[in-house]
Amino acid sequence: MSSAAEGRIDRFRRGLEREYERRFPASRAHFERSAGHLLDGTCHAIRWNEPFMPVVRKAAGAEVEDLDGHRIIDYWQGHFANILGHNPPLIGATLAEALQGGRGLQSGMLHEIEAEAAELICGCTGTETLRFTTSGALGTLWRRFT
Repeated sequence: MSSAAEGRIDRFRRGLEREYERRFPASRAHFERSAGHLLDGTCHAIRWNEPFMPVVRKAAGAEVEDLDGHRIIDYWQGHFANILGHNPPLIGATLAEALQGGRGLQSGMLHEIEAEAAELICGCTGTETLRFTTSGALGTLWRRFT
């Protein structure tokens, strides 16, 4: 690529960066505040974007809203785990009902819903047994050492 073409691309990138900074001032301020406490300003480097990331304040369905009020379609959906979108009413209502019924989100002890969910999943998938873990790595390591 010629140096003239590289110069044009560099000017274009700088212009985009200035426009981005203009449109996302609250996200920039958050980044500047949090950068001193979070390494590189984020906990997941794959989410990093120069000069800073937009900061989400709420999410519903297919959209997230950032600190500056921009509504953004979220094609990533929580690493593709949010198959029902962000904060689906069905899940929210079910969690509220469970909490109001005294179940709690995580007690660290055995409870009925654990076995009920396992039975349902095994019945739907043909899996004989399963173990709920907080990550795939934990599930893999647990199996390897047991």
